[in-house]
Formats: sequence, structure tokens, C-alpha cells
Amino acid sequence: MKSRLAFAALALFAGLPAWAQDSYTVEDISRIGATDTATLDSRSVEAQGSTVRFHVHVRPPEAEPLPPGAPALRVIRYMGRCDDQTLGVSAVLSLNQRNEMMKNYMIPPGGMDFYPVAEGSREAEWMKQVCK
Repeated sequence: MKSRLAFAALALFAGLPAWAQDSYTVEDISRIGATDTATLDSRSVEAQGSTVRFHVHVRPPEAEPLPPGAPALRVIRYMGRCDDQTLGVSAVLSLNQRNEMMKNYMIPPGGMDFYPVAEGSREAEWMKQVCK
């Protein structure tokens, strides 16, 4: 019985796309690479008091071919606290090249971690734009 479970787990892991094999958490999937293009969607900004929600569209480098099963676009939904300049990821939507949803990764209410925004980072620039 144990060998069947081990085989099933191995088969499941082997079937994952290469880009997702090391990505088990929303935080991993939302990580923006140095060569990725990340753009704040100004139409998505929603403010409620000192808390703000917004989307960032992340695309891989156009010069590199996409690995099989890799998303052509990720939409990361952030929640920021303007008063203490902290930021957390609440969801990541992955879309294929035809803009069809592949998967929607979400953090349940109350499960989000907030981190301080590094001064001079692109995240700090986003916070400056959305915390007006």
C-alpha cells in the first residue's frame, strides 16, 4: 500500500509543469523575477481607510520561450497598509497565452502575512502611487 502511495505521489509531482515544481505557496508563485515585467494596474486600486488593494500584472521576458505549462501572465493581488508601508499578497491569478485562466491561488482571510516595503524598490513605488 505504501509503495502505491509513493508511486502516486511521484507521478503527481512528475506531472507538474517545470515552472511549478518548486512553487508550492502563493508567496513562491507571486515572486517577481529580475527579468519579469511588472506593471501596476491603476484601475484596480481600491482604498478603504489606510488599507489599499491593487493588482500588478507580471509577464515573463518576451525574448525567452515559455516552458510548457508556464503562465504567460500572472495577476498578483496585493493588500497594502499605507500607514506602516507594509504589503502582503492575497491572490495570484495565472493566465495562459490566450488569456484563459489556468489557476487562481488565494490566501484565506486572516492568513496573509504583511512585510515592510524596501525603500527604493518597485513595491515602494507602487505603494507611493496607491497611497495618495
